[in-house]
Amino acid sequence: MTSTPQLLHVDVGDDGPGIEPAARAKIFERLYTTRDVPGRTVGTGLGLAIVGEIAAAMGGTCTLADRPGPGAEFRLTVRTGNNEG
Repeated sequence: MTSTPQLLHVDVGDDGPGIEPAARAKIFERLYTTRDVPGRTVGTGLGLAIVGEIAAAMGGTCTLADRPGPGAEFRLTVRTGNNEG
C-alpha cells in the first residue's frame, strides 16, 4: 500500500491461474466469469464489478496490472482527504 497526499494505492495479488488476455477487457463487467479455468467452481462475476464501481464513486479506479508469471495483480486507487489545489 502506498499513498500520496491526494491518492491511496492498494495492490492486491494472488498466485492463481491468472487472467487470459482475451478476458482482460471484460473482467470488470457485471456477471462476467472465466469459467473455463480449471478448478474454478464458484463466483458470480460481481466482485470486480462492485470494486470498480465503488472505486469510481470515490473518484478512483481499479485496474489489472501486467504481471509476469501466474496469478493476477490489481491496483485500487482512491482519492483521500481534501483534493483541492
